[in-house]
Amino acid sequence: MKSHIKNFILITLVAFVTFGGTTSCGSKKKMAKQEYEAKLEQAKNDLNAIIEGTTQWTLEDQQSRVDEIEKMDLQNPEIDELIIKAKEVIDRKNAEAERLAEEERLAEEERLRILEEQEQNKMKPQTSLEDYFAIIAAAPNADDANEKISEALDMFASPDVPVLIIIYHVGDIIDYDAPTTAVKYLNYIKDQKKVDVSVNNVKYDNNNKIVEKGYETATEYLNAVPTTMPSLMRAEKIGKRAGKYGFDFENSKTATDKVLEEIKELTIAVDSGDK
Repeated sequence: MKSHIKNFILITLVAFVTFGGTTSCGSKKKMAKQEYEAKLEQAKNDLNAIIEGTTQWTLEDQQSRVDEIEKMDLQNPEIDELIIKAKEVIDRKNAEAERLAEEERLAEEERLRILEEQEQNKMKPQTSLEDYFAIIAAAPNADDANEKISEALDMFASPDVPVLIIIYHVGDIIDYDAPTTAVKYLNYIKDQKKVDVSVNNVKYDNNNKIVEKGYETATEYLNAVPTTMPSLMRAEKIGKRAGKYGFDFENSKTATDKVLEEIKELTIAVDSGDK
C-alpha cells in the first residue's frame, strides 16, 4: 500500500513538472512574439516619420535609427521597403544641406573679399575727378588715356551718367551746353588733349557713385534757358537748342511752312474737341 502511494506521488510530481515546463515555454514564445511585434510597429512608425519629415531628429540621428533598424533584421518586406525610402530621403536631405553649406561658404568668402577690397581702397590715394581730367588730357598715348578713362568711370554710377557743361554763368544766370555723358566727355578730353573746365557740382548715390539727372524731354531742355537772360541771347539759345530736336530751318519759307503745319494740326485738334 505504501509502495502504491509513493508511486502515485511520484507520477503526480512528474506530471506537474511536465505541465509546468510546457506552460513556461509557451509564455516565453508569446512574450517573444509580442516583443517582435512591438519592435516592428516602432520601426514602421520611426521610418514613416523620417520619410514624411515629421520627426524632430537631426539627420545624424535619423541615419543612426535607420542603421539600427536595418541591423535588427526584422525580415519584414514592408520594413525593408521603408528602409530603402528612408535612406533616399536622408540622402536628399544631406545633399541639400551640403548645397546650402556651400552657398553660405561662398557668400562668406564674397563678403570677406568685398571687405578686404574696401579696406585696400581706403589705403589707396584717392584721385579726384579733376585730377583724372588733367591726367587723361596729358596722357602720352591712347592706351594710357583709355586706362585712366576706365579708372575714372569707376567713380560714376554708369558710363552714361549725364554731364552738364556750364557755358554761361553771370550772377544767378547759369546756362548749360547740350548734355553729354561721362564716357563721351572723358573721350572728348582725350581727343582734345586739354581740359579747361572745373567741376562745379557733383551728386552721389548711396554707393558713393557719381550721378546726375539729365534733361528728360525737349521741353525740359528748352525751359532750362534762363528767363533772366537778355532777350536776343535767350532767343538765340532757344533756337540752337530747338535745332537739336529738328526745329532748324534753311530759310524763312521752310520755317513758315512748319508754322502753318502746326497751326493746321492745332485747328484739327480744337475742332475735334481734343484738349
